[in-house]
Amino acid sequence: MRGIKDFLIENGILEYYRGNDSYVIIPPTVSKIGVLAFEDCVSIVEITIPDTVTHIGEYAFEGCKLLTSLNIPESVIYIGEGAFWGCDSLKRVSLPNSVTSVQAFTFFGCTSMKKVIISNFTKNIKASAFSHCSSLKHMKIPLSVESIEDWAFENCFSLESVTFVGSVPKLSETVFQGCKNLVYFNSASFIKSKTPNVSLENYKYDGLNKLAIKKTMELCTILKNIFLILKSNIGKFIQKN
Repeated sequence: MRGIKDFLIENGILEYYRGNDSYVIIPPTVSKIGVLAFEDCVSIVEITIPDTVTHIGEYAFEGCKLLTSLNIPESVIYIGEGAFWGCDSLKRVSLPNSVTSVQAFTFFGCTSMKKVIISNFTKNIKASAFSHCSSLKHMKIPLSVESIEDWAFENCFSLESVTFVGSVPKLSETVFQGCKNLVYFNSASFIKSKTPNVSLENYKYDGLNKLAIKKTMELCTILKNIFLILKSNIGKFIQKN
């Protein structure tokens, strides 16, 4: 970092960065990272966000194609839509407990992303939040998540397994569309699902094979297993192939 002159900061809001450093340390005078503040800063490899920051604005880091290392402090309570869109080199992200919603397009097109840790306080994963994260292989959805919206994991071509810690949350019909390598889908509480598409009681005549691919996981062409903990009288709703 060459100095404060590389930052335009007004009333605690970092409006934009005009430097070309590889390693950037955001000044502790910043409380909010503004909309498009680091858009297309293709030189940045690593960025340090101080614990004075509470908000990361919409598309703040869009197109930072070399950004590989990022630590989001617990002080951050909001990450805006598309904040890390197209950060092609970002490999890992851990969302702090302070962030309760993953906004739409937040990590869209982060093609090198291999690991995502969603906090136990996250309630919603919004539309296309992780779409086209084509290196992502495994996802663990915590008990706190109440809903996952359209195309949240669309075209995550390498995604092999999804584990719900608790009951399956409300799912849109296209959450896993195009996840062609998804072969393991695990939940201990499917029967408590809030989504008709995966509720055994609403599929009395469909059979388990249709539960796997009907709408919710449309185009997941090689999905093989859904693991259920079945309670009494539920088994009669499942038809053998």
